[in-house]
Amino acid sequence: MAHSCFLPPPAWYPTIAPTQFDEHGAMLRGIVHDPTARRMGGVAGHAGLFSDAADMTVYAQALLDRRAGRPSAFPLKPETLVLMTTPQQPPGKDDLRGLGWDIRTHYSSPRGDVFPVGSFGHTGFTGTSLWMDPDSDSFVLILTNRVHPSGGHSIVRLRHDVATEAARALLAH
Repeated sequence: MAHSCFLPPPAWYPTIAPTQFDEHGAMLRGIVHDPTARRMGGVAGHAGLFSDAADMTVYAQALLDRRAGRPSAFPLKPETLVLMTTPQQPPGKDDLRGLGWDIRTHYSSPRGDVFPVGSFGHTGFTGTSLWMDPDSDSFVLILTNRVHPSGGHSIVRLRHDVATEAARALLAH
């Protein structure tokens, strides 16, 4: 993965999509969109990671390969990956989450209507999402920018519809 990091170098800025205007009226490009993460120096667990479609594809496939027991560059032990991608919520909770991944919650629109419970993913505030299905060995990556140029537009339905149609196409073969 050659283009994934926190605090991307300024040389990358021209290839990074702008997000939105900051509180001073400057258009953000290559600088984390979330104001809290910016106050934390641009590196936070919830925001600030920059990547591109090529790197995200490498990441998703490596994760699916490791989870399936195939050779993979993904560095985690298979047992850790299972904890990340299977339900780990406290007893009595209805939302299903792994350690770091959504499985079935009110944020699971990128699962669509077809990917089963057992698939997992994550969404980003600016509109990105990655949803992976180990059963079909497939994933749907959506890189959108719902906040450009001046605020949030909902893409929840778009995520849902893209995942539903992608899963229908993938599972039909």
